[in-house]
Amino acid sequence: HEGLERRQSAEIERALYRIVQETLTNIARHARATSGRVHLVADADKIRVAIEDDGVGFDPADAERPGRRRGLGLLGIRERVAQLCGDVRIYSVWGGGTRIEIEVPRIDRPLALDEVPDDRVFPALVSSPVEADRG
Repeated sequence: HEGLERRQSAEIERALYRIVQETLTNIARHARATSGRVHLVADADKIRVAIEDDGVGFDPADAERPGRRRGLGLLGIRERVAQLCGDVRIYSVWGGGTRIEIEVPRIDRPLALDEVPDDRVFPALVSSPVEADRG
């Protein structure tokens, strides 16, 4: 980690902890990876988390397709990040591993529900843009 000399708001800490936990659980259950890495960087305005593995990869669009039971962990990740007005990018390729990048703004207080724009929450719940190849 870099740039984390002080504690973050409980809301951010809790959400990022759960996101990393879900991602590492997915790696352990599905990726058949030999290694994984979590990198956390904070600056004055944003906190960025990158979680990557060298596993088998998957098709994010298929995993998050509506009606699929699989991919609920990814949906939960997107919902948590949307509630913090952040962004999620998923890069995965069959046989080439997966990288999930999270970026959220640093806040010093909990967000009120009316502070989270509808255009941030509803797209995360309905459908999400995913990137099938690493960038």
